Amino acid sequence: MNRRNLVLLLVVLALLGGYVYFAEIRTSQTSTEEVSAEQEELWTIEADNVIRLQVEQPVTANAVRLTYYEESGWQCEEPPLEATDQDRVQQVVSQLSTIRVNRVLSETTAPLSVFGLAAPSYIIRLMPREGAEQVLRIGDQNPQGTSYYAQIEGQQPIYLLPTYAIDQALDLLDSPPEAPTPTPTSIVTPEPVSSPEVEETPTPQ
Repeated sequence: MNRRNLVLLLVVLALLGGYVYFAEIRTSQTSTEEVSAEQEELWTIEADNVIRLQVEQPVTANAVRLTYYEESGWQCEEPPLEATDQDRVQQVVSQLSTIRVNRVLSETTAPLSVFGLAAPSYIIRLMPREGAEQVLRIGDQNPQGTSYYAQIEGQQPIYLLPTYAIDQALDLLDSPPEAPTPTPTSIVTPEPVSSPEVEETPTPQ
């Protein structure tokens, strides 16, 4: 066998070995059963019943806490804001309450650190009017960047949740939902108009 054919054979064997590792061995290490969730909802939470939303970044101790009051609507209490963007907060709450699962790893043998969930990057808390607080632990993104690995506190399954839905909540940390200051209406002060001079009629002598 000449040298060229030998090199070619080694390249083919290397490619084949890489395929077997990533397609078989690596997959089995990450998950023994990866099941399509058929876009099922993560949980049953009504957006109108959520009265508190909190997003935390444990590493930096950065947090945003929002509370809903019947008389005044959403108020950002951490950091304290003078006025809160109601539409933006409601959009985030609606997105989180109706979030759908891309995939679920129901029986994984890999440690939580593989998914960034041993020490989660972010924590999202939703408090309904009735019932227990729901806590969502957010880990790393998947290799494709389309999903976050996530886990509901106290439960085993690891979910892949769409990045666009989670990012809306995480953006609150860098950009708190402060309502835009209304532009003051300019008032035009009319210029005073001088009265026309009236000539006096001479009195006849």
